[in-house]
Amino acid sequence: MLINDILKKVESFGLHCRVVKLNTSPFQFICIVNKIWLHIIDFKTYKTQVLPSDFLSSFMELCQQQEMECMTVFEDQWYKQQPIILSRIIHTTKQSKRVFARTLELSNLDKTTAENFYNQNHLLGSVAGWKNIALQKQTVYAVATFSKSRLMNYDLPHFRSYELLRFATLNQYSVTGGLSKILTHFIEITGAKHIMTYTDSALGSGKSFEILGFKYIETVPPQAFIISSNYIRIPSNRNNDTGNSLLKVYNAGSKKYVLDLR
Repeated sequence: MLINDILKKVESFGLHCRVVKLNTSPFQFICIVNKIWLHIIDFKTYKTQVLPSDFLSSFMELCQQQEMECMTVFEDQWYKQQPIILSRIIHTTKQSKRVFARTLELSNLDKTTAENFYNQNHLLGSVAGWKNIALQKQTVYAVATFSKSRLMNYDLPHFRSYELLRFATLNQYSVTGGLSKILTHFIEITGAKHIMTYTDSALGSGKSFEILGFKYIETVPPQAFIISSNYIRIPSNRNNDTGNSLLKVYNAGSKKYVLDLR
């Protein structure tokens, strides 16, 4: 059973956990050390519910309003990307191994190395980008990927904007000051004055970006995904939205943040 499997894994790290049912969701929760809430989205329950497309996004907003530290765990991601999910849980409970960015060296990563790092350490996997900047010391501990700049003509004077496409740390590690150091370096070498990024609402509030100077701009609506019988997840569209072995689920959407240095 999914909930028991997750419970055992989390407890193996010496964390006190309990299964909880709340009236705000049809799904079960695992409460860790009485302050971290894992919202367990099992597909057996999902199939029995008629949920609005914005159910998860609305629920995560409610958690933020009530100052509940909550993380959504989907069944497919648990069984396909368990090390990454566990790493995020451990990081949230502040049990991860800590490395300080000031002790690490900045370097550019080639495409293949960056792809492999993201596939092993980021829920969304690899991404095509322009610059892959790493923090390492024999071992790669953190990687950020940026896009090329794009001309923005919705404001005067026109300006160029970059996008932070991915940021990930090595599983089970927390790099203190990591993203800040990479951002500072990227701004120095490119002269960037405007950087945007998107955060997954299912995994938290995105407040860490606000600490770095980013400002919340808007919420992006939930996206539908088709989950196959072997837990392959693909975006929903007219061509794949059928079949008895497929389940359509909605994520919690995302939030857009911008660092504007103009």
